[in-house]
Amino acid sequence: MSVSELAAAQFKEGILGVLPDSASYVEGAQFNFIELDIRRPADRIEYPGYDRAVKVNFGSSLPYVGSPVRVVAVVPEEFRLSLSGVPVEETARFEESGGTYPGDVILMYANKALGEGFGSLDPEAKREVVRSLLARDVRQLDMWGVYPVTFEVVPEIDGCLPEFVHPSSGAYLSRCLDKVRRCAIRRAGGQSAM
Repeated sequence: MSVSELAAAQFKEGILGVLPDSASYVEGAQFNFIELDIRRPADRIEYPGYDRAVKVNFGSSLPYVGSPVRVVAVVPEEFRLSLSGVPVEETARFEESGGTYPGDVILMYANKALGEGFGSLDPEAKREVVRSLLARDVRQLDMWGVYPVTFEVVPEIDGCLPEFVHPSSGAYLSRCLDKVRRCAIRRAGGQSAM
């Protein structure tokens, strides 16, 4: 993996700390997400799913180049299979695929992945857009395993797992977490997670 296990674990822990105050949080749901206020350029996280060489050489054909992260989505481990629809006996095995991705799934989605006008949708419509992206991506992870869908030049999933951010450093991931904490759209009366 590109980012250390410790840095990824700290990112995930930080996201789980922000999640309950998120405007879109639903207790006990199959998934939840944090929507980010990306109006100010200084608050934006450039979609981190492509490395620099790929952006330079193939930028015009990559779907999310230059698009800021708009949503950070979380699927708790206990809801993965019900969301993806992959029967346990059909999940990827380690020897075949490098192993399924373990535990909770946290994915960062570019604004372009969410479609035109995402910000103006009502809460239920936003939840449905995020659900459809997550269902596809978690299905890919559960069926094919983590390496085939994340080590491709253009990842097979639309979301970016924290372990595979580019630039691939714990410091960059920490800066992403700081921006999520600062720019998360919170429920009325929600407290800062910082």
